[in-house]
Amino acid sequence: MSQASARDGVPAMTGATALPPLVADGECELLRQRTADVAAGRAVLLHVGGPVEADGQIGREAVREQLRTLTQMQVILTYVTGLPVVKVGLIAGAYHHQAAALNLVRALTAGLGPDLGEIPWGSAGAQVDARHRDQMSRIARGLAFLKGYGLTRLSRGGEVFAGHDCPGCAGCATAGHLLWLDAGLTDPDRLDALVRAPNALAIRLGVEVEPDRILRLIDWLDPCREPGRLTFVAGMASDLLPPLVEKVRATGAEVCWVGDPGPFEPGARLRAFVEALRSVGAHPGGAHVTVSGPRGAALDLVLDLADALKVGARTPPS
Repeated sequence: MSQASARDGVPAMTGATALPPLVADGECELLRQRTADVAAGRAVLLHVGGPVEADGQIGREAVREQLRTLTQMQVILTYVTGLPVVKVGLIAGAYHHQAAALNLVRALTAGLGPDLGEIPWGSAGAQVDARHRDQMSRIARGLAFLKGYGLTRLSRGGEVFAGHDCPGCAGCATAGHLLWLDAGLTDPDRLDALVRAPNALAIRLGVEVEPDRILRLIDWLDPCREPGRLTFVAGMASDLLPPLVEKVRATGAEVCWVGDPGPFEPGARLRAFVEALRSVGAHPGGAHVTVSGPRGAALDLVLDLADALKVGARTPPS
């Protein structure tokens, strides 16, 4: 593996032969269709990351547990908001780890969707904060009702897309469906490689982001204004969002807005994110959540998001 490829975690080149792609163009196109629904307010995007590696290996049980948590978060969001959830997992980095993780995800999600009756909802409910336990009890009762009719399998359970941290080089497009990059990326060759990539793109927005820089990225990476091509992951203060959202809207770009609450008071920050987007008539598209430790913390966060999305929600466009 070349030094650059090893550092960036992208497929290496052996002579003139690249390692096999990990995702297909058709899968990337399907994700772009789903993110277009998010941008239009017809769906919610849930991007989940967390450790699944131990002793240099991708663990089957760790991947399975993350998928269970992701499924529970999906059910909570859909139950409360009435919207479908687009699931993206950021679970590995370097090529061989990404390949192992994707193989496990595909094996664990093949065939019928997961049986919700096999997920321990009772124990998960006991882990969440007291303020959310009534909601978890209502969801458990709803699932018990569906189980009585044999309706506990998700129809789209196998749709779990892979996120991949991408420095902008061409090989990244083969390693994940949703490519993550920083708003500070300025190298024209790397930006041109991303323009040619079939993937949806997620751009991190930190506190230091300049609106003019974001507008230039839109013109470069989304010249045709394709709905859902770009996702902005906002880690900034909520009061900075409304003017930025309005400037982006003025370009004609239909983007996904996703909140990144960070480790401190994440529930309150997600609620502030939702309120900031709604204050200018935009759709808060979802959240980026890091799952580590007990499952209850992740479920608390998604319950906060679900409650915030439910309040003042408008009827989704047809």
